[in-house]
Amino acid sequence: MIIALVYDLLFVLPLSLAAASFLHPYLAPEEVRELWFCLPVIVPAVLCIAFLKHGRIRLRILIAGLAVTAFLAVLLLIPREERLDFLGSCVWIFQEICVAVAVFLLSEILERFRKLRTVLAAAGVLLLPVLMISGREVQKLSVLSIFLYGLLCLADLVQRRSVKEGDSDPKKHLVFISPFLLVVFAIAAPVKAPEEPYGWPVTRRIYALVKEAVVTLIDDLFSGNGWDSDTPVIGFSDRGDLGGDLSHAPRTVMTLKSSNVSDVRLYLGGRSFDSFSGQGWTQSTLSMPDDCGLDTLETMSAVLDFQEGAPTEDLMRGASLRVEHKNIRSACAFAPAKMLSCKGKDGSFALAENRELRFEGDEDDWNPYYIVYYRINRNHPLFEEMLAAEHEVTEESWQAALRECHLPDTAAYAYTAYLSYREAIRDAYLPETELSPRLKAYMDEHLSGADTDYEKLLRFEELLRSFRYTERPGDLPDTLGSAADYLDYFVLEKQEGYCSYFATAFVLLARGYGIPARYVQGFNVPMGRLNETEVSSDTAHAWPEAYLEGVGWIAFEPTPGYDNRVRWETAAEKEKREEEKKNNRQGYYPGREEASDPAALQEEELPEEHGFVLRWYQVVIPLCAGCAFALFVYILDRILKKRHYRKMNERDKCLWLCKRYLQYLKRRGAGKAEQETLEEYALRLEKDYPQASPAFLETYQYILYSGKEVTQDERIALEEEKENFRESLFGSIFGRRWIPAGEEE
Repeated sequence: MIIALVYDLLFVLPLSLAAASFLHPYLAPEEVRELWFCLPVIVPAVLCIAFLKHGRIRLRILIAGLAVTAFLAVLLLIPREERLDFLGSCVWIFQEICVAVAVFLLSEILERFRKLRTVLAAAGVLLLPVLMISGREVQKLSVLSIFLYGLLCLADLVQRRSVKEGDSDPKKHLVFISPFLLVVFAIAAPVKAPEEPYGWPVTRRIYALVKEAVVTLIDDLFSGNGWDSDTPVIGFSDRGDLGGDLSHAPRTVMTLKSSNVSDVRLYLGGRSFDSFSGQGWTQSTLSMPDDCGLDTLETMSAVLDFQEGAPTEDLMRGASLRVEHKNIRSACAFAPAKMLSCKGKDGSFALAENRELRFEGDEDDWNPYYIVYYRINRNHPLFEEMLAAEHEVTEESWQAALRECHLPDTAAYAYTAYLSYREAIRDAYLPETELSPRLKAYMDEHLSGADTDYEKLLRFEELLRSFRYTERPGDLPDTLGSAADYLDYFVLEKQEGYCSYFATAFVLLARGYGIPARYVQGFNVPMGRLNETEVSSDTAHAWPEAYLEGVGWIAFEPTPGYDNRVRWETAAEKEKREEEKKNNRQGYYPGREEASDPAALQEEELPEEHGFVLRWYQVVIPLCAGCAFALFVYILDRILKKRHYRKMNERDKCLWLCKRYLQYLKRRGAGKAEQETLEEYALRLEKDYPQASPAFLETYQYILYSGKEVTQDERIALEEEKENFRESLFGSIFGRRWIPAGEEE
């Protein structure tokens, strides 16, 4: 039993710790996210499961009863109003116990099919260098557990394949050599791992070059997916052409690592366009100043004026982003709006012009790059209220924004530079855009009641989102030669297309009503709660940005099925929620009427304060439940054993009965010595313990060494003899222990 128990633990514990170390960050809440918290859960859980498997029925009953008793005792000792919170905080413990149970069951399967165990160990060891090369962070406990499991599997395989003399039990051999393997684990555990993993720069570079060459070759030969090809493919392009059905050629183009994990989606702009021909977009030669920095300062200035001393974090929060290109051929750097800086790995800064970021030199030489930017609380009512209001950026508010953003007061960020930038926006992004009389009448009706520019932009967004999204809208008619032609075709007739169609219509409608707007191409990346994400070419997207004077550029999402919602709690909302939560815990619920008569409050009897009081049910209920569950385990064990016994053949039944005989004798101190034969044991029993009848030993030898079949009558006779023998041994609980012959008092 001990050998089998230790053998199972040697395989189950490392495998459980490896699984828990990978899953713990996803299961545990923030306050117990440290990896060592999983050890007091996984290790006792595995030990209990192992003892339940290998222990005798008494030990199983004891473990089951104590577990239920302890759980109910802890639960009943907690105040009633705090029990739900307690159970909620312990969900991760139950989940990790389930992980331990699942791993134990998996280990049972692997014990039956040892080739699978070897394959699993090899896969785990091979996974580690893959994770290392990919830059994924792996906990030290995971590495040690996987290597220990691999060493144990290798040692077990060697033990089973080697030829031995004497005791050839491979389980016993592995248990005896396991201390030497555990010493390796004990030595490696305290050794401090380096904080920065080895980067394998040469290997990474070779891999990137080979992968890019292969992907490019496949695209050029089979899919026609060159970035500058005439075939419309879902993916970022430096061109602004419209029309044609889309095809899919997904590939990973970038990896992102963000300091923020709250945004559902992240918009990364690559190129912006200002001139529309009726068939597509182009970028004029007009050069704008540092669009990104001045735009961020303008928005911060509006936030500072609107908040009037309230935290700016309610509406704008700083964040950082690491971007690394993988399989994309573009000179553009991709960045979110409201950017402060974009810095390459060599310390060089990207040049921002017309919302576009570009590094000097070959784009392959400046991966990765690092962006510092501001997130905006885009869909919070407070931010939308600020957008709807009018703001005038004064020199005083501009200087306050410079201080808030920690930007230097240089010529590039001077207030005069902002004034020139604001005038240049109207020249570049508000060309004369005429609407046909029919479309003008249609839009005027739709804009009825929209007084501010922001309200009009919301109406444009609402109208376009009611159209139909399709990747197969067909080619644009050749007759479209102006913005008015395109709007008549798309808004009044077609009313379907993909993102480029909707973004174009939004920009042209905004310009038609005197609002500067631009067409932006980039990526709409689903982030979820992962701070590290691979960007697929399928996430390429186009969207419009409109300029609200005094606030800056604001992105909109007119494409059906897409959502750019970002919202978080303001400081006041968070404080109110915490206060309500605190009051609810104290028994106060909003809306409940309170006594207004001071006299009534004085007459109300206040409960006396007492220390800890242990009530009878807090003891009786756990004990009764534990005993009931222990009884259930005992009855279930008896039922399963009887069921198993009934399925045996006559020979196996007799062998089982004889082994029970031997167990009874061992409990009375008359057990068989390891070196004794059955015949020698029978002679010793007859001499030293005359109370014990060794007649069953003849039957046992007959079954073991005779090739004859055992009859049903012989088995029934042995069962009756067993019951009589058991009663003679255990007839009285307080019966006198057997005393060898010649030692009676």
